[in-house]
Amino acid sequence: MQTPPYELLAKPSIRSLKELRGKTVSIGGPKDVTRIYLNRMLEPNGLKDSDVDLVYAGASSARLSSLESGAVDAAILTAHSTSMAPPPASASFGRTADYITDLPQNGTVVNRNWATGHMSALSGFLAAFNKGVEWFRDDRNRDEAINVLVTNGKLKRPDEVAKSYDFFRKGEFFEPTGSVSKAKIRAVPVSWRGFGDLPSNIDIDKLFLPA
Repeated sequence: MQTPPYELLAKPSIRSLKELRGKTVSIGGPKDVTRIYLNRMLEPNGLKDSDVDLVYAGASSARLSSLESGAVDAAILTAHSTSMAPPPASASFGRTADYITDLPQNGTVVNRNWATGHMSALSGFLAAFNKGVEWFRDDRNRDEAINVLVTNGKLKRPDEVAKSYDFFRKGEFFEPTGSVSKAKIRAVPVSWRGFGDLPSNIDIDKLFLPA
């Protein structure tokens, strides 16, 4: 996932990010990645997180409930939750991906010791994973992809799943080649250092297997 798949939603009476000053915003936690994302969205609009009142809920569904009930003025939500948000009760200020292009959202990690002795299995996994991403990005597979998630997830609202599919597909969130950008990985600890939990001398190259 090469960029974060979140959206910032707010009460319809709030028409721009600049109007969030003094408002209550729900994010994941005081040291959650959603705080970094929120700041990245606020800064171009002349605000920072100290200009809003932050409340915390680890699950996106809980943040959605707070927004729907009126307990908060805005919330940062993942794609599935944004598809569930009722349009009359909220308005989107845009995607985190519109503001954040240098921070990968997540990836697959492996134990180095195991990997060095199982490179064939690891290569096979990566090949299958990339094939899956390629299949997902083919619009001809849209209906089947939605049905796979509805069936295996035992979900009851195919229309919501379809909205999530379209969000991820049109947003091109998945890295199509399977490669990992060292520049983007380096940007992650830089962003987190402000929380005081990471040393400043992390050797990024140690996170990559030789070759």
